[in-house]
Amino acid sequence: MEYALTTANLSKSYGKRRALVGCSLNVPVGSLYCLCGLRGAGKTTLLRILCGLQKPTVGSYTILGAHSASPSLQQARRYVGAVLGTPSLIGRLSAAGNLEAHARLYGRQAASRPADILRLTGLAAAGAKPVRNFTLGMRRRLAIGCAVLAAPRLLLLDDPAAGLDPAEVSDVCSLISRIHRAFGTTVLMTASCPDAIGNLPTHLGWLNKGILEGTVEQSGVSATAFPAPCSLAASSDCQPPLAPKKQQLRKILPQFTMPGEMRS
Repeated sequence: MEYALTTANLSKSYGKRRALVGCSLNVPVGSLYCLCGLRGAGKTTLLRILCGLQKPTVGSYTILGAHSASPSLQQARRYVGAVLGTPSLIGRLSAAGNLEAHARLYGRQAASRPADILRLTGLAAAGAKPVRNFTLGMRRRLAIGCAVLAAPRLLLLDDPAAGLDPAEVSDVCSLISRIHRAFGTTVLMTASCPDAIGNLPTHLGWLNKGILEGTVEQSGVSATAFPAPCSLAASSDCQPPLAPKKQQLRKILPQFTMPGEMRS
């Protein structure tokens, strides 16, 4: 199997606190992989390392075949789009203006795409409205649109459903699904509340206190394999219960694969 992204024994410590512990992750080409976990589990730290914003304490990774120690890594990152944290948008500009500003950064590769991205994100009707007047869900969709202007082969999204109401979550998830299906983009996203993403991913992983507990394919997920859903009507701070024990996952899901193991 070909992988768009891999990590090998990736660890990150901040003094005595360990944010990632021996994380070995494989994201297949063309997959939509969602890494779930409680807040503070290490999800954002992992994405920041993959984006080159932080360095791992131990371990390595590959992005689109380029090793983290290889000079070709920077070239590979040109084919990666990412949205981490608060969307980086210019409030006084419209959605179209923000897209055009990002397109100029990308150059000719994205010069003709802003109008297409407005339609893709469902923001065509609000194209002339200042972004400062957008809802959080609209800003999130616009930020994702900016990230795919240059048609990346890999898209990294840090908890895109966080803080959104149910309707906004549906809009964002629909957008991610359209990008994945229409362009064949490999997506690695994170989620603090697994119920928010529904059946969107093709693969689900669970990160618990910096440790990757395992990965399952969505088609094989049982209702009891992952934590019980948290209510989207609750506050944005909703937290799923603790991850299931590895032994329970093995019993429920014969195809459950622990990091470092191979499926037959």
